[in-house]
Amino acid sequence: NECMGGSRAVFKTKKEGSKAAFAFHAGAAVSNLEFSDRLLHLAGKFDPASSMVLGLTLNLSSPRVSERMSFETGLLYMPTTFKRNSRFEVPSLVNEDDITITLNQLKFPLGFKYSFIGNKFRPFIGAGGAWTLYASTDSEWI
Repeated sequence: NECMGGSRAVFKTKKEGSKAAFAFHAGAAVSNLEFSDRLLHLAGKFDPASSMVLGLTLNLSSPRVSERMSFETGLLYMPTTFKRNSRFEVPSLVNEDDITITLNQLKFPLGFKYSFIGNKFRPFIGAGGAWTLYASTDSEWI
């Protein structure tokens, strides 16, 4: 068998100018709360609070510029409840307070992401920040 074909040229396909991808976001967060206040029932640290984080993220990239770098933003919802039991004593008085503070937060993250090459899994490193809006707050003092 002798090959009768001529030489071949393979051309690169054109890369997309820009790409946007939406994704659902679900995760967990642990937060701390501390007051330095003259009111003794508030002064000090509250117990660490764990909460769920749910939302929608948007990943923007430009494969022509870099296939690994992208910009990420989104809208996340995080309800967090902090609890604290405080007890203080002064002469002839013992005071015990149970305090609950609930913060419903909307977070707007902004960041950059660098993705590594992978087949099934694609690890990445990200850096950025988030703007937080307190949608509602509630407290209970017993």
